[in-house]
Amino acid sequence: MKVLLAIDESDSSKQVIAEAASMELAGGSELMVLSALDFLESLPGQIKAHALEETGKMVHQVVEELRLAHPNVTVTGVVPDGFVSEEILSTCTEWKPDLVMVGTRERSGLTYLLLGSVSRRLLLNAACPVRIVRVRDSKKKQRGQAKTPVGKNEANTYNVLIAIDDKESAFVLIDHVSSLSWPKNTKFKCLNVVPERPAQMLAHLGIETVKKVKLHYDEMVAYRMAWLEAAVIKLNDKLGDKLAKSDVLRGEPATAIIETARDWPANLVILGSHGRQGLDKIMLGSVSEAVAIHADSSVQIVPLPIHQFKR
Repeated sequence: MKVLLAIDESDSSKQVIAEAASMELAGGSELMVLSALDFLESLPGQIKAHALEETGKMVHQVVEELRLAHPNVTVTGVVPDGFVSEEILSTCTEWKPDLVMVGTRERSGLTYLLLGSVSRRLLLNAACPVRIVRVRDSKKKQRGQAKTPVGKNEANTYNVLIAIDDKESAFVLIDHVSSLSWPKNTKFKCLNVVPERPAQMLAHLGIETVKKVKLHYDEMVAYRMAWLEAAVIKLNDKLGDKLAKSDVLRGEPATAIIETARDWPANLVILGSHGRQGLDKIMLGSVSEAVAIHADSSVQIVPLPIHQFKR
């Protein structure tokens, strides 16, 4: 497995390093630590050289830390000089990692849209899975927004929530999850969210039509429960133990995923990205992006083939 860590000197990058150090990695795996110098305008040569030197020292220190944590893994570091997101995407194209890990600085609303971020650009453009590592926010616990701290749970397990949209993407995600190494105390929950029945619409329909709509809805729920359970069985067969369970909820998908991740609590949420083009890449609103922005836990987005979404 090849993992690319994109870091800087921020607190969020410290969390990326800590999570990478605690990962289960098979012998022969590779870690690359990347820290780009995002100079928006030319700097005097001496200042730029000093910045490159200091960044190089920081990367070297992280490389040595990860070598100690993973003695059977090859760990390297690079300090490219260029725009951060472009350098990361270029490295993804050339090195072809199986996973990119990056931190995020919290933003919201129009400010998030206008300013953008490295993590957001990676979500929209990287061809490989991207893990947005979330910095633990103790203030949320104080405000009562989370029942337990992110990454902590009563059973001391590592909880992975796999949010699955449809049958086609289910087995792509299951294959991805089963290809990774996980701590022995990992638990998985496969989740599908079914939209609520349109109560207002039903109120204006005749009795027979309402019965047909309800029957269709119930059949849809049963169908989703069936393929979701099949996905869980496949994951358990590959993991060699009954570590995964399924759950079907009703509601708005992004909200349900975020709340489930908070309340379980999940250490990591994994979900697929439907792939977007043109204007869709600029506008916010996809379930995967909403979860990546608002979830308390780390979020891993897995690109899925476009043909997977023909209904």
